[in-house]
Amino acid sequence: MSFDLSTTLTATSNHLYSVYADSDYVYAGSQNEIYIYDKTSLTPITKLTDPVGYIYSVYADSDYIYVSSYNGICIYDRINLTLITTLTDVSGNVYSIYVNEDYIYAGSYNGICIYNRADLTLITILTDTNDFIFSVYTDSNYIYAGSRDNKLYIYDRIDFTLVTTFTDANNIIRSVYADSDYIYAGSSDKIYVYNKTNLTLITTLTDPVGYIYSIYVDSNYIYAGAHDKNIYIYDRRDFTLVTKLTDATGYIYSVYADNDYLYAASYDNNVYIYGRSITNYIEASADFSASATISINSARLKNSSANILSSGIMTTEIQKITGHMFEMITGNATITLASTRIREVPANIVVKGSANIRPYIIANVTSDMLGQTEMTVRSLKLIIPTGLYEITADDYFTKNQPADSSSVANYIIVETQPLVLSDGLEEVFSTSEVRTIGAAETITINAEYSEKPAIEVTAHLENNTVNTSITHANYYACNAEIEISNSGTSQDTFKLILEGKPLKVKGAERVYSQDDRSITENGKIDYTLPINHLIQTKEMAQKIADKLKGSFADPKRDVSLDWRGNPALILADLITVPEFQKLGINKVGQFYVTKQELEYDGGLRANLEGRKNE
Repeated sequence: MSFDLSTTLTATSNHLYSVYADSDYVYAGSQNEIYIYDKTSLTPITKLTDPVGYIYSVYADSDYIYVSSYNGICIYDRINLTLITTLTDVSGNVYSIYVNEDYIYAGSYNGICIYNRADLTLITILTDTNDFIFSVYTDSNYIYAGSRDNKLYIYDRIDFTLVTTFTDANNIIRSVYADSDYIYAGSSDKIYVYNKTNLTLITTLTDPVGYIYSIYVDSNYIYAGAHDKNIYIYDRRDFTLVTKLTDATGYIYSVYADNDYLYAASYDNNVYIYGRSITNYIEASADFSASATISINSARLKNSSANILSSGIMTTEIQKITGHMFEMITGNATITLASTRIREVPANIVVKGSANIRPYIIANVTSDMLGQTEMTVRSLKLIIPTGLYEITADDYFTKNQPADSSSVANYIIVETQPLVLSDGLEEVFSTSEVRTIGAAETITINAEYSEKPAIEVTAHLENNTVNTSITHANYYACNAEIEISNSGTSQDTFKLILEGKPLKVKGAERVYSQDDRSITENGKIDYTLPINHLIQTKEMAQKIADKLKGSFADPKRDVSLDWRGNPALILADLITVPEFQKLGINKVGQFYVTKQELEYDGGLRANLEGRKNE
């Protein structure tokens, strides 16, 4: 799959907070306005101005358009784009909307409001959390809700009872999504992925920086819009990062994908639309009988099998082949593979077949050949790496393993930093002087706390009129991002004050750990661990000091080799290298590969460095 920027829609002077698309339209939510574009031509059709405040969520079905706002949920006729009604049971902002065939779900200040979709009447409000619901999603079994209290709430979709609460996140759950297999929750710096069957945490994706404001998932990919202005795209099968889209210059508040495009709404006032060229995955099985010609041009071929019978020609240009590529080739079959890497590919070639394979690396490949069979393999090296990779004295030209005494430390000092919460609120930030703000202007202030870290931080303004107010705020442990807007027609002034409860170090203690043998051999060498607020207790400090002593009491004896090389070795692979082989002694050490530089000029040679596995 490749994602190429097709176009950018810029139709507003305000930031964008939401995006959605259906078969006819693209919808973009801003402040007090929602922009509607023709899906085919991507030209603007109209602008709806009934909502009040930030439009954090927009959704559409075959009949209606649902728009979140500060004054409730605005519902429009999708055909003539006229306002039908506004649901005002919600107090304050509506942050998220999701609609299925039965209900409308709205995440808001006061819980999850659930409406009957047929007659738009309020059925219930789920109030298990006393905090804002930033994201809501539902499937056939559950309702999922991400809250400002750092929890993910899961409800039974039939009777609306609370099933469980996930508490793994240590910050606000900004986004939530679910598919047939997994539940995804976006918080700060992490996407938590849960098994949908047993409701257990599987993994966390840690590439994004800051809040993950939006998650969307299709059959192949996980799309995440983040505070660091990037769109992260992961492989849904193995959760590896496929690519990162960096075109935006503002926070990515919303992402959505369909068969044609990937859409992203950004704080920089733009909707970024990426074309989707689906060539990445071919994952299927196929039998080709009689005369068959198959041509595949793909970035990656995975878990696919092909049985080619009789006269068959198969040509592929694939970057990576993994899994069962060919199960059986029978008859007059010609296979040509131009591949960078082939791994774990068994092939059974029977009777009269030929295979011409030219990968850079072949690993774990098996082939059974019967009858008149020809197989040509042009590869740099054919290997089957299992377990520890042994390098013998015959494999290297020179070896260097000096004792590095500069890294020795045998008297370790670690200081605890117990943090105690202040009894009351304290001022943690204040603008140095009264500032001015222009008419209809919005500014963002990055407020660094004077006391770090701090919790329960709140912001307020002084020396301002009613036209100037705080319209958006993100509070972190050491700073806050405060958005201030002037809705008036004249210049105004303000002074920003932040108050919170700082966590201050009280009762710091030092612990020590020493290695007497190393002190005798090398003299006393002190090392003081830099101050770290994560070290809260003496027990933790002692454990760290003992670990450091064990690692640094003796000189490091890492290895450097000039050797024949093996392209299949990657960083962190374990290898064995002889350390002493004389007088009947054969001492072999284990090392983690930390560097390998390959050279090829008709013959392979490599420089390798390894870290001793103590």
